[in-house]
Amino acid sequence: RLVEKYLMKKWKGVDDPDYVAATLDALSVAEGATVKICGNSPLTVTSLAAGGGTVEGALKLAKDAVLEVPVLSDGTLGSVSLGASVDLSAGCLVRLVGNVETVTPGTYVVVSSPSEAAGQAAWTFETPAAKHRTYAMSVVDGAVRVTVGRFGMIMIVR
Repeated sequence: RLVEKYLMKKWKGVDDPDYVAATLDALSVAEGATVKICGNSPLTVTSLAAGGGTVEGALKLAKDAVLEVPVLSDGTLGSVSLGASVDLSAGCLVRLVGNVETVTPGTYVVVSSPSEAAGQAAWTFETPAAKHRTYAMSVVDGAVRVTVGRFGMIMIVR
């Protein structure tokens, strides 16, 4: 089979999908879904929507890629679990999508990966314009976390 693929490329110029990298503008992974990427080249995506599923296989985030984290109806944030063969070297912008005023305060893991790549990537965070919430992003042990807090009143008594 390998010889046949080689000769098709050499004689007819026909690329085999096993050897050609694929690119997607957007990949959305729904709650409970698993996307399996097969082949010898990574799938490069420009936008990844974290709906609560898992991505297995070779995934690469393109330069200036965006991770869209939805605000779910129960007041939590969506997440995505990435496999060990993920390439995050180009970095990624994390953006919350939806009604950010309704997020319940707490810390949410929006990306988890057994790969060390998540901890070494250049993550940036687009802070939402919310009146009654504060947002911060951190990367701990290969997991990207978003912490949501409430504005409070501070009183100093002397």
